[in-house]
Amino acid sequence: MRLPGVVLRICIVCCRPRSGTTAEGFSYVSGEASKLTSVAGTRSVRVFPVASASMRWARQWDYLIEIDVGDGDDPCALLDSPQGRDVLGDLRLLGMTPTVAVLDTETAVAW
Repeated sequence: MRLPGVVLRICIVCCRPRSGTTAEGFSYVSGEASKLTSVAGTRSVRVFPVASASMRWARQWDYLIEIDVGDGDDPCALLDSPQGRDVLGDLRLLGMTPTVAVLDTETAVAW
């Protein structure tokens, strides 16, 4: 059960393509992610470059796609839509190893 005021999110992390620059990779990921805005239940889609926290804690991915899902909408339906399948399939074809997580609850540990 979703808590009041908590936005359901889908997070997709991926590496940059095997060929091309980091800027080209970000542009490609942004273009792919924009396809998800037309899926019913999508409130917003954002793309972030991922940076390392420190030399000791190096990043494993290059990009984060964050999708806010509307109240009462099913994140699996969004991912299983033709656009969702195309985006994830294209990222896999380019060797970007996408990983998907659904964040549907929130527990405050400190404020």
